[in-house]
Amino acid sequence: MTDNTSQLLNPPVNRAAYSDRSAWIMARCSELAYVPFEQGESMKQQLRDSLMELRLEVCAPFERGATAGYVAKNQRYAVLAFRGTTKDFRNILTDIEIRFYRDRTGAKTARGFTEAFGLVEDDVTLGLRHTGPIIGHRQRHVAIHAEGGNLDDAATIATYAPFLGFCIDNYEPIAWAEELIEPACNADHPRLAFLYVMASQCILSGRVEAAVRYCDAGMAVIESGRGEVPFGIEGMLFNIYLYTAQTERAVDWCRSRVQSGRDTHSWSRVGLILSLAVAQSYEEAIAATAGLIEAAEATRNPWALSFALLAVGAAHLHADPVGALEAGRRGLQVAEDSGNRAAGTTLATVVARMEGEYGDWLRALHYIAVAIHNYHDSGNSASMRILMATLATILDRMGRYEPAATVAGCAASPFAVVNYPELVTATAHLRTVLGDEDYESLARKGETMTTAEIATYAYDQIDRARAALNAVSK
Repeated sequence: MTDNTSQLLNPPVNRAAYSDRSAWIMARCSELAYVPFEQGESMKQQLRDSLMELRLEVCAPFERGATAGYVAKNQRYAVLAFRGTTKDFRNILTDIEIRFYRDRTGAKTARGFTEAFGLVEDDVTLGLRHTGPIIGHRQRHVAIHAEGGNLDDAATIATYAPFLGFCIDNYEPIAWAEELIEPACNADHPRLAFLYVMASQCILSGRVEAAVRYCDAGMAVIESGRGEVPFGIEGMLFNIYLYTAQTERAVDWCRSRVQSGRDTHSWSRVGLILSLAVAQSYEEAIAATAGLIEAAEATRNPWALSFALLAVGAAHLHADPVGALEAGRRGLQVAEDSGNRAAGTTLATVVARMEGEYGDWLRALHYIAVAIHNYHDSGNSASMRILMATLATILDRMGRYEPAATVAGCAASPFAVVNYPELVTATAHLRTVLGDEDYESLARKGETMTTAEIATYAYDQIDRARAALNAVSK
């Protein structure tokens, strides 16, 4: 060891600020925290040997969950070193928990770090005790190397993970986007718009007010030019306006996104067509489908293609029911073959409606059952209630009036009334057959059901309807 290195290993310990020598030692201690000592004795020995070169002795390495580090000492000072972010996904989840709060001592800390430290707090306390009785005369250092773990990393995860979750009907990561909005706003982060888009999808779990708030804020950021959303998926914001029966705003938003030139995967165009169909502007919706399938096929992306086929089916539902049904069935097959569960569930809902209107009731009931399972499994209460509009219409046509009225109550929502004119027709018919008083009583029962109760009741009525149809066919 050279004289210069010896001087590095002998830092001043009484200064108020770090010296360059102390900084170098802390950097080395941070680096050594990544030695995977938890993998066995040979790795522990490597850590010991490396710290001995720094004239430090290991007191207590610790590792619980994804939190790891060690306490080391010599006669002049002690070091507490933490391992920073690694490729372990548990570390990434810790980084996402970035919101600050004050603990019981009044200290302001990030929730993720506090929870991670809580796993090893007892080990750290014990390790510091092992530094000996003269610890009060030693200077103590804390070395933490954050290899990642910043807002950029967390924002990347908290946008793409919810988007992937949306594609596979798993909405848990949407909360990650919500958690990051405050720090991203404070930093005017370039992914803020993307965070708002993903956070707004909390509407699928029935959180309407929060979704509208995120939607409006996201639109403002996007229109200001302060942040772009990849693949044109800012068009997803149209969902919020459709679910809240603000169809014109949905159309206007999607049209502006199509004109922006960033709609690389035709998602905003799909949203425009679906919004026009809901507004019953079918001629304009059909015109907008020109070349859509070819554009989606050119992306070689089954997610884009499945939703493009959904849009074509919705636009042609009344003008060309056979073609609409063919597009819907093809889209459903593309989604199932590629594992795009969200697209598959949405297409099952639309194909069920087409089959109920122009095709086969048994097939319609099958697709409704598939969609119920997926919506219930994912916690998509908003879409579950909308699906009930199709089931209520089919039950009414089959003459199963009382369950049809109950299911119609389950479907009660502004979107269902706007998007399913056949539900309005069915409701009027049920009032005539049952009388207003009996209809209101049955519909109220459905309206107050929880999502789980809706699923249970719907499954039962689907089974009974299938049995009746099968009995007639025999």
